[in-house]
Amino acid sequence: MKKLSVYQIFLIFILLFITLCVYLSILDAGYAPTDDWLMLRSYSGSLKKISLAYIVNTFKNFHEGLYHPLVTLSYTLEVNLFGFIPAVFHLDNILLHLINIYLVFLIFFKLSKNNYWVGFIVAILFALHPTRVEAVAWISARKDLLYAPFYLLSILFYLKHNENSDSHSIFSVYMYISVLFFLLSCFAKSMAITLPFFLILIDLYTNKFNKKKIKWYSIFFLIALIFVFLTFVSHYNTITFDSNERLQLTFFKTCVNFINAHFNIIFYLDKFLLPINLYCLYPIFYEETLYMPPWFIMYSPLVLYLMILLICLSLKKTKVVFFGFMFFLVTIAPVSGVFPIGDFAVADRYTYLPYLGLFYIFAKFIVFLSYKYNNLIKAITICFCILIEGTFGYLSYNRVIDWKTNHYGPPIKMKYYEFGITKKTEKESIIIPKQQETYKRHVKIGIRK
Repeated sequence: MKKLSVYQIFLIFILLFITLCVYLSILDAGYAPTDDWLMLRSYSGSLKKISLAYIVNTFKNFHEGLYHPLVTLSYTLEVNLFGFIPAVFHLDNILLHLINIYLVFLIFFKLSKNNYWVGFIVAILFALHPTRVEAVAWISARKDLLYAPFYLLSILFYLKHNENSDSHSIFSVYMYISVLFFLLSCFAKSMAITLPFFLILIDLYTNKFNKKKIKWYSIFFLIALIFVFLTFVSHYNTITFDSNERLQLTFFKTCVNFINAHFNIIFYLDKFLLPINLYCLYPIFYEETLYMPPWFIMYSPLVLYLMILLICLSLKKTKVVFFGFMFFLVTIAPVSGVFPIGDFAVADRYTYLPYLGLFYIFAKFIVFLSYKYNNLIKAITICFCILIEGTFGYLSYNRVIDWKTNHYGPPIKMKYYEFGITKKTEKESIIIPKQQETYKRHVKIGIRK
C-alpha cells in the first residue's frame, strides 16, 4: 500500500478529533429508556464474573431473542472492570466508531487504487453523517458498532489477498484471517452475513473474479447460512402466539412484507440525502393485510427497479455507480423487512455500513470533478464538500444532544410519519397504536431503572 505523507496522516487525526468532539457530550448521558436498562438488567445476574464456563454458555445461548455473544462479552468486560457506569459504555461506543472510521479509510483508499482523497471523503461522510448517531449514542446498538470492525477487517485482508494472489502461501494466510474476522463479525451481529456477496462484488469491480476462489466463497457462504438459521431460531422461537398478536406467516403477509421492503430501501435513500426528522422508533408504514397499501408503498417497487435499471445502464460508462449502489443494496437487504426481525421495520443504525457504498459514489464523483475541470470548478466542489460536512457535523451534534436528553423518538400522539398523508378513518389507522404501545413500554422499562 502506498505510504501516506505526514500531512495526510494529520488530516485523518483531525477527522478523528472532530468526530470525538461531536460525540463527546453523550458521555454525560445515562441509560436510554429504549432497551438500554432492559438489556443490561437482564445481564446483571451473570455479568459479575468472567469464567470459561460463562464464555461457553454465552456462545451457546440466545439473549432477548438475539444471538450476539461478542456483544454480551463486551458488556461483561466493561461491567467487571468499571461496573454499571453509563459513561463507560458510551465511551467504548465512541472508540469503536473511531476505529471503524480508520478502517473505512483504509478499505476505500485501496479500492480507489490508493487515491487518498476518495478514501478520506468516504471516511468523513461515514464519521459525521447524522444517521451514525443512533449506533454510537445508543448503548443497546453496540452490536452495530462491534460487527463493523470485524467486517471491515475481513474485507481488508481479502484485499490484501488480492494484492498478493501470485503467492499461494500468502494467499492462504490472508484468506484464513479474512474468514476468521468474518466469523467474529457474525458473532457480533448476524447482519454480517452479507459479506460473501460483497467480496464477489469486489472481485467483479477489480477484475479479480476467477474460478479458483469458489472454494473460498463456499466457506464464506456456509458460515453465512449457519448464522441465518441461528437468527431465525433466536427471534421466532421467542414469539408467543395468542389471539391478539398472531404471527401471520401467510403467503399474503409475505407479499406485503416484500412490497414494504422496496419502500424501506427508498426510505433509506431518502435519509441518506436528507438526514432530518430522524427517530429512534420509526413506525411500520404499512402492515395490515386486509386493505390496499397506500400509494407510496404500491409505487415503490416500480421506482426502485427503474433506479436499478438506470444504474445497470451506467456500466457502459463506469463500474463505480453499480458497485456502490449494489454494496448498499446487498448490505441493507437483510434488514429491509422481507422477514421482519423486531418491532420496527427501519432504523438509522441499520445503515451504519450499507451507506458506505453511496458514500463511495459521492467521493468518486467529487474527486472526478476536482481533477477533470478547471480551478473554479475545483474550488466550488471543495466549498460544496465543506458545506455538506459542516451541515452533517452540526446535525450530528444536535442529534447527540437529542439522545443525551432522551428526545430521540417520535411523539406518542403521532398518527402517521411525515409523508403528507392524513388518515381519514379510524379503520385505516391500524399499525400506529401498536407502535405507540411498544414505545410506551420501552419508556416505562427505562423509568423503572
